[in-house]
Amino acid sequence: MMARSDSMARKAGGSSYVQLPELYGHSRKVLALGFNCDGTLMASGSNDRTIRIWETASDREAADLRGHTDAILSLAWDPTAPHKLATTGADKTVRLWNAKTGRITHSMSLPNEASNIAYSHDAKYIVASNLDCITLIDTRKVRVVRRMVNPFEAHEVQFSKSGFLFVAAGSAVQYCRSSIRWVRFNHDGQYLAIGTEDTTLVVVDTKTYETKVTLQLQNNLQYLCWHPSKNLLAYVGDKPSSDKNSNRDGVIKMIELKE
Repeated sequence: MMARSDSMARKAGGSSYVQLPELYGHSRKVLALGFNCDGTLMASGSNDRTIRIWETASDREAADLRGHTDAILSLAWDPTAPHKLATTGADKTVRLWNAKTGRITHSMSLPNEASNIAYSHDAKYIVASNLDCITLIDTRKVRVVRRMVNPFEAHEVQFSKSGFLFVAAGSAVQYCRSSIRWVRFNHDGQYLAIGTEDTTLVVVDTKTYETKVTLQLQNNLQYLCWHPSKNLLAYVGDKPSSDKNSNRDGVIKMIELKE
């Protein structure tokens, strides 16, 4: 099931943006979100133990993936194949999916639940992490090749294009008044989206250092992501705009920046 709200044009910080139709399908909070490598699909993972696949051209729900036995905590698309998806859950598993068929291709157990997952840029490795441990998985052999203990609490992990692994922890920057939870560059690096613990979502122009968008959410931001080729930002955690959907926690919201 999918419902949409009417889109609205708004202005923020001298730059206009459009609030796009909201997507409804999950019955509980959405904790993970991401566009595939060519931008044709978006995946969302929820406390309701499902992963929904959305067609970005039509906002239609294309698939409902089931297999995790607990909440989906994180997801990542294969950067080389538009229908391959990896997810982690509170059930302490990593699952690899074919989003076209809706089937699980591989499943691996972890010693603890992993709150973050990321692909290397060549898709040869997946890294899954929690606050104190990082697990490196070889996607070709589908096996764990290394486990590393973190000396600090890791909030997020990402690979650089050259293959180096980066681990991020929260801190404050000048655009925000509270700790940072999420930081994302858009496809060409011009815009930086920042989500904080005080329910603020900010988009900064990295060339001029101006704040282009400031959104004050009604609930804590759970996740955010950019489209791979458009200035389109999707985010989850906020309350639905429509009163008739006020009891639904799984709304997905999107804005598109306009020059």
